[in-house]
Amino acid sequence: MQYIKNQLPLIISVIKSLDIFGQSITLNINKQKAYKTAFGGISSICLIFILITIFQSNIVDFFKKTDVVFSTKTEFDPDPAQIKMNIQNYMVAFSIEQINFVTNPMFNITIEQRQ
Repeated sequence: MQYIKNQLPLIISVIKSLDIFGQSITLNINKQKAYKTAFGGISSICLIFILITIFQSNIVDFFKKTDVVFSTKTEFDPDPAQIKMNIQNYMVAFSIEQINFVTNPMFNITIEQRQ
C-alpha cells in the first residue's frame, strides 16, 4: 500500500500529460504552456477508448473486406440523339497490359467517326 502511495504522484502526472482538453494560458504555470488536470487526462483516455470502440468494427470490416455493398445501374436509350464528337466533348483512353506490346501487339484498335 505504501508503494502505491509513493507512486501516486507519478501516476497522476502521467494521466495529466494525456489531457487533450488542457487550456492554453498566456502566463506559464510551472513552465508549461497549457494547464492540464487529472480530470482532463481521464476524460481524454475515456474519449479515446470510446472512439476506438466505435470505429473498431469498421476498421476490422475494412481490412477483412466484408460488408461491401456495390450497386450498378445501366440504362440504354433505344433512340439516342445524334452527338457530334470533337476534341472538346470526347475523350477515350485504353490500357493494355502485355509484355512486348509495341513489338508484338495482340490488339488492333480502330476508332472511326461517321457523319
